[in-house]
Amino acid sequence: MNEPGPTPHRLLGDWHFERVVEDRRSGQRSEVRGTGSVARESATLLRWEESGTWSRAGGSSTVARTHLLAAATSGTGWEVLFDDERLFHPWAPGTEVVHLCGEDTYRGHYDLDGLPGRWVTRWHCTGPAKDYLLTTTWTRPAPH
Repeated sequence: MNEPGPTPHRLLGDWHFERVVEDRRSGQRSEVRGTGSVARESATLLRWEESGTWSRAGGSSTVARTHLLAAATSGTGWEVLFDDERLFHPWAPGTEVVHLCGEDTYRGHYDLDGLPGRWVTRWHCTGPAKDYLLTTTWTRPAPH
């Protein structure tokens, strides 16, 4: 398989994350802190899971999600999929990726420059009822 650019295999393993949610409409800021992992399912499929606690005005709640990182069906590159295998966006670290969801637009960026110990994702989500920024910093847990 011809794989241009970096593959997501560099993300394999366990992670801690801190996500800052800046709601530009309300002016409120909240945080999600938790753990995640990227595990190999096969040579062409990785499972990216995360869970944590979302702390915001009015309380906190447990959150979790799963994405898949899969070799693209075109035979080149990789894609990020939702857990039900619908396409989220192409895997393109260092460049902007876009996901359209109804009337909402999600513009994201993966910064892998800090690997092997750190990486950052940034999303700007806009639509008729939303305008927020998500910045997630992923760090490797300290060795025991």
